[in-house]
Amino acid sequence: MSRPGQAEDVRAATIRDIVYGLRALLTESDRIAHGFAMAHRLSPSDFRALLHVVASEADGTPLAASDLRSRLNVSAGAITYIIDRLVKAGLVRRDADPSDRRKVILRFSQQGFELCRSYFEPIETGYARALAGISEHDLTATEAVLDALLVAMRSPAPDTDLIETFE
Repeated sequence: MSRPGQAEDVRAATIRDIVYGLRALLTESDRIAHGFAMAHRLSPSDFRALLHVVASEADGTPLAASDLRSRLNVSAGAITYIIDRLVKAGLVRRDADPSDRRKVILRFSQQGFELCRSYFEPIETGYARALAGISEHDLTATEAVLDALLVAMRSPAPDTDLIETFE
């Protein structure tokens, strides 16, 4: 017979373990990202910008320079400098927005794609190997958990002090 509150204790412990696991995963992800950035002479800001461009491109919603500026929470001058460095490195290209020629859309270049693929493909192969024994049910549940955590991370807590956007 279980004692009152035992189910809540197990749930709280499981959530705690998920949060700790997520932190460990983020730390490892940061280590891998730092390795990529160092290997390709990118600053941390350049690499974060590149990730946003890649993720947006993969979602089918390419970023405007102003969108990237907002996501990185940097000044207009800083975002121009970051984009200039990524373009000069051949990782990103600027395209005119087909719906508004005054806007610049950032696209992942073929060179950038090849560079990232060569670096991250072995990591993705390792992920596939690690997940090979996980059931479809557990993978689906994990996807739901990660989606919920992503929504939570994108919504600041009421008591969180937000960094002011530089104007």
